Amino acid sequence: MKKILFFFLILLAISVSRCTSPGTNPSNSATSTSDEKPASNPADNQAVIVFDIPGEVSLARNFYFLFDCSGSMEETCSGKDKIQGARQAMLRFLKNVPVDANTGLLAFGLENETGCKELLPLGKNTYVALEKALSPLEPTDGTPLGNALFIGTEKLVEQYKKQLGYGEYRLVVVTDGNASDMGHMVKACKNLTKFGFISLYSIGLCMDTDNSLKDFALSSRDASNYQELEEALIETAAETDVFDASVFDSTLFRK
Repeated sequence: MKKILFFFLILLAISVSRCTSPGTNPSNSATSTSDEKPASNPADNQAVIVFDIPGEVSLARNFYFLFDCSGSMEETCSGKDKIQGARQAMLRFLKNVPVDANTGLLAFGLENETGCKELLPLGKNTYVALEKALSPLEPTDGTPLGNALFIGTEKLVEQYKKQLGYGEYRLVVVTDGNASDMGHMVKACKNLTKFGFISLYSIGLCMDTDNSLKDFALSSRDASNYQELEEALIETAAETDVFDASVFDSTLFRK
């Protein structure tokens, strides 16, 4: 009997030794080594929004337009000066925007400290107000897309707070060239991605090279003429529920 008990204790000791070896211990296999990195959490890259201004719940859609006034916009495209054709295309499009949508407009490429100027703050802007803001624009300076994107993002974040986090938010860039502040533009795009509720749309008008915004935009279109520019604007708007093709009248593409 003693021999049997002694033999049983030896078998038990071997079994316990195997279960506690480093190669098979569940706790050891689950422990990260010193050079392993924890999986990144997508939420870690999102900005924390502090609702520090007065607001009220609103489901309004918001479209903030960045309009290029750089020197190259004086060049000809499809039989017209780019800035003239782009302005007309924008006006025909904006004439058909539903009244319950907020619109805002910023021009970039101007001769001032930032190269940008907000012409219309986000709000229920009338067609007359939009026409008045767009009409005097002329080609002037470089293409400070970085500054324009930073400002546009800031304006949409402010509106997001006013609507207490409800609604939809679109930043729409109409440009004929790449940024003259490329490094700053990349930083602006990375900053924008921290705000997951903002969608960036890029429309390149008669561009010789690929639009550098393509790598960051949710949607990017190349327009070789002003009808294609209008179509791109419609597509940008149609990706939200509020826009319906039926709101655009039959004269939209009429020259």
